[in-house]
Amino acid sequence: MIQFKNIIKKPVIWLPTIIASAILGPIVGILGYQCDASGAGMGTCAFVGQIASVSGMTAAGAPWWQTTIFIGVFQIILPFVLVYLIDLLFRKKGWIIKGDLTL
Repeated sequence: MIQFKNIIKKPVIWLPTIIASAILGPIVGILGYQCDASGAGMGTCAFVGQIASVSGMTAAGAPWWQTTIFIGVFQIILPFVLVYLIDLLFRKKGWIIKGDLTL
């Protein structure tokens, strides 16, 4: 984690990611998301999470097109949009300021 030092100094900068995960996690669980153990918690780290999702969902019988759309929407697009919007809100409230994520 490149931002680990900054997260330790100011933990609130991690909240947009945590909140987005807390929102999307139950939704994908209800929709029948399948993943094998190697992808649990990996996210987009070297695309391990996505590869494990393809493996798990196709093994569960989901067609490739459905798996591709599911991964694109729930692992890339929606997390990006939610984190961005939550980050904007936090910046508006002054909880996250310019320079908090400087390496």
